[in-house]
Amino acid sequence: MNSRKVLAIDDSPDFLSAIQLVLRDEYEVLTAESGETGLRLMESQPVNTVILDLHMPSNAEGLEILKRILDAYPHLPVVMMTAAPDLKYAVQAIKIGAHDYLHKDADRDRIITTVRNAVDRERLERERRTAAEQARSQFPLVGSGSATTELKQLALKAAGQQQPILITGETGVGKDVVARYIHYASERANAAFVKINMASVPEDLVESELFGHKKGSFTGAIADKKGLFAVADGGTLFLDEIGLASTRMQEKLLQAIDDGTFTLIGDVKPVKVNVRIISATNRDLWQEAQAGRFREDLFWRLNGFPVPIRPLRERPEDLLEIAEHFLEQSAAELSLERRELTVTARKALLEYRWPGNVRELKSVIGRTLVFSDSREIEADDIRRHIQSVRHDKTSHTDHSLKTNLENWEREHICAILLACDYDIPMAASMLGIHRVTLYKKMRELGLELKRV
Repeated sequence: MNSRKVLAIDDSPDFLSAIQLVLRDEYEVLTAESGETGLRLMESQPVNTVILDLHMPSNAEGLEILKRILDAYPHLPVVMMTAAPDLKYAVQAIKIGAHDYLHKDADRDRIITTVRNAVDRERLERERRTAAEQARSQFPLVGSGSATTELKQLALKAAGQQQPILITGETGVGKDVVARYIHYASERANAAFVKINMASVPEDLVESELFGHKKGSFTGAIADKKGLFAVADGGTLFLDEIGLASTRMQEKLLQAIDDGTFTLIGDVKPVKVNVRIISATNRDLWQEAQAGRFREDLFWRLNGFPVPIRPLRERPEDLLEIAEHFLEQSAAELSLERRELTVTARKALLEYRWPGNVRELKSVIGRTLVFSDSREIEADDIRRHIQSVRHDKTSHTDHSLKTNLENWEREHICAILLACDYDIPMAASMLGIHRVTLYKKMRELGLELKRV
């Protein structure tokens, strides 16, 4: 029995028999002599494609059944069949969302090809949704409280938009996670998600990173380099810490976002790309614009769909869920036995204000898990490691130029490697260096050669 199923809906038993004969070698063909029967059948037996008679028994009913199918199964391809010479209703069906239409006098090969294309489309769309769901599971928005529920709903709504998205919130609230969640919930999920932190890229390199350069365009440009706008073509470019972009870079970004084009350094020919921009900042960009530190026109352009994230201290109903998530995640990552939070530990978590937000909570949970010798985590464990994390943050931050450059270099190379799925020759080409140099850099920065 074929695993792929096609449902044919027509009030003519003779036509249904004919369709079964044509398609039986490749598909299991289910039949229904009315729209209502077909809809009930689909509830119990999922199908890959529907063949629907447009004139059954009236034009209005065929179009109405089409609408009901697409309402219930929006990704299911529907092929309309018509015996009438007037194509007016067939065109109307296509506008409603039908995949294709065929005349009932079409030859066998045309019918098979049309149905095969519809079934392939359904398979690809199903695979895309599955891949997107798997990717989203890596970046979950944890929490069932009202604030996180609203954030999930807003993120899903943002995913369906094409205009730029601006994510705002304090440092550590999870803006990166929300950006990835939006990307993987969108139609761009199978394309690249490319991130650049505007605060960590040296000023004289930012333009080259975003737009690329031609060989010989400046000292050290030993090869053509593809910029991140081009790498993200068809996907998402995430501009983190956008509030720290220089005045010159703000001007360049505005032009690229306005018309979807940019020019490589050393070139004159504009490049057209299809990129959705997601930006993030912990600053009030409107106030920055009023103070003259940020372009007001760029602010309005980036703020096409605002997604604010509330700080963790305003989401106490989610805090314990997030802590449990980090306990499980850290235990799996570190190959450690999972510990349990005691009642007093939970109380200690709720009493603290978490100025570092979710990022601080993750760090505290990770340290507590590593250094705990007991099967249970107590309140003193939580308080001790809160102090430890805060001390590290204020006393041991390395502000040296060398460290910051190394951090930027590591982050950028990681982003490129991920974008090309660890294809070393491709990554080296995009970085504008020889692959031997890339291997050397990866060893120096402690980056593993593996697919993720």
